[in-house]
Amino acid sequence: MGPLPFGFGFHPAFVCPLPGATTASPFRSGRLELSPGLFAKAALVFPAAAGPGLRYGVPGGPRLRFAFEGLPDLALWTKPGAPFLCVQPWQGMAAHEGASPGITARPGTLTLAPSETRRFAMGVTPD
Repeated sequence: MGPLPFGFGFHPAFVCPLPGATTASPFRSGRLELSPGLFAKAALVFPAAAGPGLRYGVPGGPRLRFAFEGLPDLALWTKPGAPFLCVQPWQGMAAHEGASPGITARPGTLTLAPSETRRFAMGVTPD
């Protein structure tokens, strides 16, 4: 057996909009306020921008805190009219348009040697 190229990610979904949410708009003061139109064309993908985590919530209402370990990429998406928001932290991205579809050519692909391990984690707690 030889080295194994791979990417990894989580794919949870959460109720959206949260009770008490108001009309949404794009980022304001470092915050992204969600609206259905924000996802009309595609997912929002933030390569190498997930950071250690994020918060999802409504002032004075329900809030969740997400913590990420080893997952630098982030996608947020929903389907038009769906009552959920997918919060997807990843390591590794899809191939760029026109690039080779091979996994080793994809941004963020990692390689694991035989018997080597790698840790990824995602935590979600009430905030």
